[in-house]
Amino acid sequence: MTINPNDITISRLESLLSKVVIDGGCWLHTQVHHTGYAYARIKQTRHGIHRIVKVVSTGNKIPDGYVIDHLCRNRNCVNPKHLDIVTQSVNCKRGDVGAYLASKMLSKERCPQNHAYTKENTYLYKGQRGCKTCRNLRSSYKYYTRIEAS
Repeated sequence: MTINPNDITISRLESLLSKVVIDGGCWLHTQVHHTGYAYARIKQTRHGIHRIVKVVSTGNKIPDGYVIDHLCRNRNCVNPKHLDIVTQSVNCKRGDVGAYLASKMLSKERCPQNHAYTKENTYLYKGQRGCKTCRNLRSSYKYYTRIEAS
């Protein structure tokens, strides 16, 4: 559900911002959920406080299909200057998700079939790392399956 700027009273906004600590340029909300975001209820619906602040600061609703990107990378920051309304795709490209997943995959020393990722046993295809032993086994299986079928 989108947030309507008219649904947020001045006293409610003051109450939300009273729980903010300024750290450098970030306005860090002190009541943070385990996800790292701060939440509040507006008309019986839970919303991220960063979304509420952005809506109030711009005076416009956040369009459907758009999200808030924290330019400072602090999830509990509610400084409207650090919040940008973008598509999920743009948010992911700007964020740390790609680097995190790449480092997680590169830290694996063995393929799912438990073959070692060594220099001799590893190939790259379209940016993905693969196991040569598994590839050879798949190729052999396909070859012999076709021969038996003929």
